[in-house]
Amino acid sequence: MFGYSLAASNRQADLGYDISQYRITKMYTDDESIRIVGTQEGEIFAFDTEGALLWNVGKPIARAVYDIGMEEGRVYVIYADGQILAFSAEEASEYNGTADESFLGQCVVYSVGVSFADDGNVSNTQLLVSGDDYLLLRGKFRGAPARSNIFKIDLSSGEVEPLLGSNGTSKKVGGMALWGNSLYYSQDKQISVQDLQAGSLQTVASLTDNIVALSVSEDRISAITENNNITAIDRNSYGIIQTRTLGVTLSGNLVYSTGRNFVGKIQNGGVAVVDAEGMEVVIRMNASDKANLIMWTDESFVLKDDTDVNNPSVALYSVDLAQSVSLFSKLVYVFLALLIVSLLAGLYLGFGISDAYRARINAKFRAFFRALRKDKLVYLSMVIPVALLIVFYYIPIVLSLGLAFFDYVPGQTMVFSGMKNIIAVVSDTRFWNSAVTMLIFLVADLLKAIIPPILIAEAIFAVKFRRFSLWTRILLFLPAVLPGVATIMVWKDGVFGSTSNSLVNAFIGLFVPGFVKNWINSAQISTQIFSLISFGFPWVGSYLIFYGAISGINSSVFESAKLDGCGWIKRIVKMDIPLILPQIKYIFITSFIASVQNYTVFYVIYDFTGAIQTPALLMYREIINANYGTASVMGLLIFIFLSVATVLNFRMQSDQS
Repeated sequence: MFGYSLAASNRQADLGYDISQYRITKMYTDDESIRIVGTQEGEIFAFDTEGALLWNVGKPIARAVYDIGMEEGRVYVIYADGQILAFSAEEASEYNGTADESFLGQCVVYSVGVSFADDGNVSNTQLLVSGDDYLLLRGKFRGAPARSNIFKIDLSSGEVEPLLGSNGTSKKVGGMALWGNSLYYSQDKQISVQDLQAGSLQTVASLTDNIVALSVSEDRISAITENNNITAIDRNSYGIIQTRTLGVTLSGNLVYSTGRNFVGKIQNGGVAVVDAEGMEVVIRMNASDKANLIMWTDESFVLKDDTDVNNPSVALYSVDLAQSVSLFSKLVYVFLALLIVSLLAGLYLGFGISDAYRARINAKFRAFFRALRKDKLVYLSMVIPVALLIVFYYIPIVLSLGLAFFDYVPGQTMVFSGMKNIIAVVSDTRFWNSAVTMLIFLVADLLKAIIPPILIAEAIFAVKFRRFSLWTRILLFLPAVLPGVATIMVWKDGVFGSTSNSLVNAFIGLFVPGFVKNWINSAQISTQIFSLISFGFPWVGSYLIFYGAISGINSSVFESAKLDGCGWIKRIVKMDIPLILPQIKYIFITSFIASVQNYTVFYVIYDFTGAIQTPALLMYREIINANYGTASVMGLLIFIFLSVATVLNFRMQSDQS
């Protein structure tokens, strides 16, 4: 299943406001009118759901923002040093300056007395607001004996009361939820409830595994445990209703309650949304292991992906949209199967309109099944090769082409992006420049693959001295068995090297004393193209095919040509080439495909500067940069180009035959 974001990148209008310039640590939204953002530097700003900036109060406290809450128009911001800033959203909207000190005078500042622990992070915090009465703050604090603490802050008096952590316990608080004046929290395997007004405390349930998150509704308490179970507990009798396995491995300290749902990170990357009432995973999506949840509600959540530290992305996900698309992704296979069956039925019925066509189709089916019964061993022997071909060739091809419509990172993210990748490639001048370069080399490669090998094959065939002919063929074929990379490097340094001792420079130096040129790494593109086109020239790898074809021509043809006074050149043009035309077409097709797909020479020889690009090399570089979507588009365009060229070539061959 895939998670579908409303937009893929913070460089677009997915959150309605460009926040790529900020080091965001936490966000808050009421899903109606406002989104509040806190940063690593302590800056606080808000914008509406349409993207209009509502206010920016600068950095009242220059510390990392750990959590944000809002209740009845009042904003609460928790900082890394344990300070809590409270202010009115209306006052903030009227504040037009960025002088932090002037705005700070309009705020109320509370403090829990300790800062967050060094090994803690923004993910370890949880802030709950109980109307105008209390703030409840859970987190790991420096110097506190407990593995987790809960502080109660009286909003009217500013009094801070540690509810947990001051008694020296080492139990870990895994979840916290508020219902009315009752605070529900877990410590390891136990669930307790405390009346915030009366101060009474009661342990209401004990599970078999440590609890990592809690959610409370009118009739039940829902708890997720470290072993990835979800347990429902009756809120009145405190009896266990049911326990289910989620079927997904969650990161225990990164699971949060949204009220109706749980949302949490999946180990090794991904995000899961769990319906607390239904006790099941309703959304499971891929995401980078470095993607952190910075906001979560029943309706949406936000992921900040720090995979690219220089360009972190922030994406908003709609829970309802992602859930509906996830359902569609399950049904798409059913749709495809029905589509294939419908097409086959349509074809049969279409041909069946005519009695003649119906008879022909039925006859072909009967002939096929007769052959299947007669030669069943032959057909059975083809099952494994065909299955391997489908699994390891055709399915990866189809899937890779499908990636053209997704933002994809293996094992991390897979977000549907529509035509974004295609538009990005077709509007990229680099791709079209590389296509022009490819066509230049394509023409050069086809000429090298056909003309020199034919001439060499004809020359060797004309030699009557058998031993000389044998050794010539051996010497010409010897480069084909040498390592390709070694040959390329010899050509780069020995033939087109940048010193006076390289072959080309030494030869020109005979006529121009002191001549030295850096051919491969020259700033002149024309020089670089010339050197790369000349690579391996004359390319004679296919001469053996032409030599074998010429040797297979009946000797009487050559004797007749000789008697008629036909010269060597005339015989090649008028007789040999037409007779070896099938071999020429084969070399043409294979060389055409190899030239379009070739990137090895360019990668090894010219990867030092990167001025010359081909689509294949550009696609490779997009892959190593994890831009799999754009790389798939390039692969798709190359596939279309090769397919059209191959079909046209086959059509020409068919017409000629």
